[in-house]
Amino acid sequence: MSEYVNTIVYPIVRRDYVLDSLESLRAYTPANFQVIVVDQTRPNERFERELRDKVDLWVKPARNLGFAQAANIGLRLAPTEYATVLNDDTVFFQSDWWQGIVRTFEQYDTAVCVNPCSPKEPGWGYGEPGFRMHATLEKCLEQPEATAKRLIEEQGGRMIDGLACWCSVFKREIMAQEIDWFDERFMVGGGEDYDLMARIYQKKYRAI
Repeated sequence: MSEYVNTIVYPIVRRDYVLDSLESLRAYTPANFQVIVVDQTRPNERFERELRDKVDLWVKPARNLGFAQAANIGLRLAPTEYATVLNDDTVFFQSDWWQGIVRTFEQYDTAVCVNPCSPKEPGWGYGEPGFRMHATLEKCLEQPEATAKRLIEEQGGRMIDGLACWCSVFKREIMAQEIDWFDERFMVGGGEDYDLMARIYQKKYRAI
């Protein structure tokens, strides 16, 4: 059993924000979190040295893999109860964000993904009903194999809960064994969040 509770996965392609994000994460996050960075930036010795000093595991692919594949690398390496995909420009500014995540998982026993509340999108996360992502056919990629397209078509184009990839906290074991992670056919990005959200619903779980 891992000594950590949550693994933070950063799939990054730019150097602009991630160091500041890591500083805020460490300041407002429990100590029993670990951090994995899948670094797809162009080689820069100074940046890479500084980045490696701030994380538990640094993965450097030979090329830009796209969001889905890079996120999956970190998620499959995570040994913890929870695994979180985090955008590299996310800034934390209060220490109770994690308690909100845990409370939401406890409140909704079918939830396998929870997004924290955002000051920019105040209805997004923690089970609040004020915001729903429009997961309609128009928003999905026009690929016949896209799970999201099939599910939304079955629902008559209705909206379903949103999956906010800027900070999505997953129950790792359920995701790994029953649902799997992002579909890597969505390259470089766009549509993988709707597709994953749809597969979560097909297994009778929720993303909140």
